Amino acid sequence: MTNIRSILVALLVGVLIILGTSVYLYLTRAEVLYADSLVGQQYRELSAPTGFLHTDGKTITLSEYIGEKVILLEFMRYGCPNCQRAFPHIVALHEKYKDSGLMIIGIHTPQFPHESVMENVTKAMEAAKITFPVVLDDVYGTWNAYGNSYWPRTLLIDLQGTIVYDHIGGDGYSEIQEKIEVLLPQ
Repeated sequence: MTNIRSILVALLVGVLIILGTSVYLYLTRAEVLYADSLVGQQYRELSAPTGFLHTDGKTITLSEYIGEKVILLEFMRYGCPNCQRAFPHIVALHEKYKDSGLMIIGIHTPQFPHESVMENVTKAMEAAKITFPVVLDDVYGTWNAYGNSYWPRTLLIDLQGTIVYDHIGGDGYSEIQEKIEVLLPQ
């Protein structure tokens, strides 16, 4: 009788774990599917950056590129597996379109304290072959300005400063490229 009771308890616990995991996955998927899109809204300026990489030591703003370049903002962090898978695709877009009017700016927003260390970010960006400007967003200024909750998240801003593309997750690169090609000055 004790063995049957133990087996039933184990089965019940297993069912509860599976049910809980299923509910979590469903809710997480629903959150991603129904996240508030920023398409149609005006860009927000970089807010409270704590440092910059690949800017020759100068502070950059988005406003200096509005009207001159299509801007791709890539919210990322070097320790994020999905971001790491996205890096080669974003680097390829940078290489292909950097001389055609595309400005990619990485927004590195850390999740853990070690991801705030400039030396760690610098090494990770070098390893990923990232040479486009990266804004360190250690205090979540830009992250919060955009109401972000995701790594990675890709935003495209047109020449007028309007967000015209908003993608959550590390895929969709052919769609991103198509949108870039439509937006770039001919």
